[in-house]
Amino acid sequence: RLSYRVDDPCGFRVPQLREMAWAFMVSDILEDGQISASEVRRCLSRLGEEPSDKEFLRVMNIVDPNAIGMMDFQRFLKVVSHFDRSMLTENELINAFKIFDKDQSGSIDAIEMQDLMKKLGFECTPMEAHALIAEADEDGSG
Repeated sequence: RLSYRVDDPCGFRVPQLREMAWAFMVSDILEDGQISASEVRRCLSRLGEEPSDKEFLRVMNIVDPNAIGMMDFQRFLKVVSHFDRSMLTENELINAFKIFDKDQSGSIDAIEMQDLMKKLGFECTPMEAHALIAEADEDGSG
């Protein structure tokens, strides 16, 4: 469950929303659900986005046309949605999934995840592999 209200996820998935909520929460020092425009910039940096001043101002003018200078989480999501977050396309994701799904079962099990992690150079026990899958599996389908 997210700490902030989301009326429109702006196309982001739950894990992405969690990452953005964390970045927002770090700047929400007063815990009032609002951050300043300068904090929005810091949040973007935490998320790996480094827009130019011109690009940042362009997006802020779209999302905050009255120049109020304060953003709630929903408006922050609108800001983030204007930047390229190096998202994979659906086809890229499906093709990557097929490579990892060695037995073509339609899901990635702990053995396949453990094998993948070892190939990437990470030691991973079956329990750790299962935990990785459980963290990413939003609906428990595998």
